[in-house]
Amino acid sequence: MNRIAVFLVLASMGASSVFGQDAAPKSLTFDQAVQAAQTNRPLLEEAKANLSAAGSRVGQAQSEFLPTLDTSASWRRALPQQQQNSGTGYTEATPLDYWNLSVGAREVLWDFGKREKAVKLAESGVRSSDASLRQLTAELTYQTVGAFWSVVFLKEELASLEEQSKDLLQHLNAVQLRAGTGSGTKYDVLNTQVRVTSLEGQKIETTRLLKKQKLILAQLVGSSPAGCEVDGALGVRKTSRSLGDLADLALRTRAEIDAAQAKTEGAECALESSLAGWTPDLSASVATGFQNPLLTQENQDLGRPMFNGTLGLTLSLSGLNPAQIVGQTDEARHRLEAARQGLAWVKQDIVAQVSRAFEDYVSSLSAWENAREQSGQARQALEAAATQYDLGVISNDTYLNSHLEYEQARLSELQVLYGQMVSYFALTQEVGVAPNGL
Repeated sequence: MNRIAVFLVLASMGASSVFGQDAAPKSLTFDQAVQAAQTNRPLLEEAKANLSAAGSRVGQAQSEFLPTLDTSASWRRALPQQQQNSGTGYTEATPLDYWNLSVGAREVLWDFGKREKAVKLAESGVRSSDASLRQLTAELTYQTVGAFWSVVFLKEELASLEEQSKDLLQHLNAVQLRAGTGSGTKYDVLNTQVRVTSLEGQKIETTRLLKKQKLILAQLVGSSPAGCEVDGALGVRKTSRSLGDLADLALRTRAEIDAAQAKTEGAECALESSLAGWTPDLSASVATGFQNPLLTQENQDLGRPMFNGTLGLTLSLSGLNPAQIVGQTDEARHRLEAARQGLAWVKQDIVAQVSRAFEDYVSSLSAWENAREQSGQARQALEAAATQYDLGVISNDTYLNSHLEYEQARLSELQVLYGQMVSYFALTQEVGVAPNGL
């Protein structure tokens, strides 16, 4: 019962989204509920937007491989204007207005891998954003799984309690009749009334939890809060996979692994980028344009545009700060070591999580077999009691008690069955697959 209670609490805590505009089907199947929870979710839309933004950053990093265009336009006026004595008088030696219009392109030929590292860093950001989206989707999915099967279980539990209530009321009528005729005691009446009152308390609490879980499920699937009916029945869930297979599968599918790997790759790129601060860039440039001449022949073309062009190679190492580079490199090494240790820890933790969930799953199967056997024995006892009651061997009181014991055994079987499903879905979640993925 503790495990069941925890599952209900987690399902309650998990619902934090707003209602969608589209109403869910009046009666949801399990697959419909899971599908609805994975669509039209504001949190998922935000994660998808972050993933798209990360993809845009990859495009920005790749654009560094393309040439850059430079355009310029300048004008300045010389005061006073320079003149020269030609023997016949003073003439203009330089233009009064200087202007220059040019357009050019610059391409980095080799930068010792700086651009490649920037692209890899951006790509690691995409993998990290994708892992975050997958983690959020899985979280919403299994919140929905918990809420859905909680509703199914609580409905069946309430139906079982209703059956017990009918039997107890019938039993109460019988003991009250005997007490009135002197063949029974007031103690029998009071004892039965206590049982009736206790059962009514269970029904009230179960009804409260059922309403709460319906509201949670409606929130998760984007339905209105008026209520959410479900179409499903509890049943044993099994997998034929071994613990080793499940652990290997988890290491391939869990989003946490991809997130940790992306963090490690990003740290590696950051270290390589810091080391690249010691390396120069080799670039080629070409430019062309028009300008007025500064020195002219016979001073006849001072205002006439002249075509000009340039072509060159540049080897540059700008912004070199040795102390800063050393500090950045040292920080990057520490971050890389931490990321690698984090990746190793995540792998170990996932294997441990799968192991615990698998052991719990195996135990739940044994508990289910035991509960089913007890329920079968209680049913056989009830059938024997019915036969003896028809023959007049036992009293109505004894027969009703046998019926109550059977209903209680059936309710216990229902609770253990629900716990078995909880364990199965906990295992699928730890492995990192869909609810029906095993």
